[in-house]
Amino acid sequence: MKKTPKMGNSHNRTGPLNDHEINFLVKNTNMSRDEILIWHKKFLIDFPNGYINKKEFGQLFKNLYGDLKGNPEKFSKFVFKAFDESSDGKISFSEFLIATSFLDSNQKPENRLELAFDIFDSNDDHKIDKKEFNKVFEALYAIQGISSKEAKEKVQEILKNYPGSTLTKEEFIRVCQEENILSL
Repeated sequence: MKKTPKMGNSHNRTGPLNDHEINFLVKNTNMSRDEILIWHKKFLIDFPNGYINKKEFGQLFKNLYGDLKGNPEKFSKFVFKAFDESSDGKISFSEFLIATSFLDSNQKPENRLELAFDIFDSNDDHKIDKKEFNKVFEALYAIQGISSKEAKEKVQEILKNYPGSTLTKEEFIRVCQEENILSL
């Protein structure tokens, strides 16, 4: 799983999605082409410039996932930052759809974990270090109303079994499956 293709601010985000974007989204969101086009149309109604800012993303994320028992705000902030690659305070529709698809329980667990790895591999070195892994657990625990302290303790416990205090994507997926992180 890769992060969204560089869709950048130079492309007109108010027009239709191109075939490359649609195919990427079909592959990575568990949505059909028609569903994606419907979501895109609705997105442009709410965000006519084709982008969503951090505050709007947080509110929309809360509306979509407000039934989670914890605090999805922390998770939404981290996810937004991960997808705002240009650090301009906005993300496109495609980035939004990929970012929110992590919590889609209809997706295969491995796909969700690959996406989580890509989101939290903030320096793109194909490893999750202790700092990044802490962020994963803090954000996911926050959704469940579990403290940051407990998340950090869990990360320390997990990473003591891995030399160098980093995890590859395969190790990350295995650990998350063993820890049943998707059911948190």
